Amino acid sequence: MFQLLATFFIISLTGALAPGPLTTMAIVEGSRRGKWSGTRLAIGHGLVEGAYVALIVLVLWLGREAILRQPIIAGLIALVGGLFLAWMGLGMGVGAWRHRLSLEGEAAQEAQFGLVPEGSLVTLSNPYWWIWWALVTPLYLQDALAWGIIGLVILYLVHWSTDLGAPAGTCSALAFIVG
Repeated sequence: MFQLLATFFIISLTGALAPGPLTTMAIVEGSRRGKWSGTRLAIGHGLVEGAYVALIVLVLWLGREAILRQPIIAGLIALVGGLFLAWMGLGMGVGAWRHRLSLEGEAAQEAQFGLVPEGSLVTLSNPYWWIWWALVTPLYLQDALAWGIIGLVILYLVHWSTDLGAPAGTCSALAFIVG
């Protein structure tokens, strides 16, 4: 079990340390709201992730893991995520064209829903996250299933420790630098 957990910890770092929307939000909010903003973002991320892991485990338990490896599934995830990112980019482009965006150092708008829900929304909008969990983790989850629910919980907590450490560490460092 230790080898599984150690390996999954290292693999989890490939997701947690990959720059993406959650990292960007942690940088913005860490410099604005201080060191605890990363923890709140990670909690929102973890809530969504826990539900998605439960869904993957259900698929594994039903013996339908081949569904997760179908190219059409990865393609659909990439398409939906890509469309969402294109929509966000288009919104930024239109805002710049209409001179609604400024490069004069104005502060970004504060999170509208609170950092926990926004951590969840940012996670759901990231196609890399969907694909990473669907394609990288099923074998690890299946191995953890041999230890029962305790094995799954421990495996998830090992993973989530990397998710908690990345945004929380970023925000703590920024809060220290910014003052």
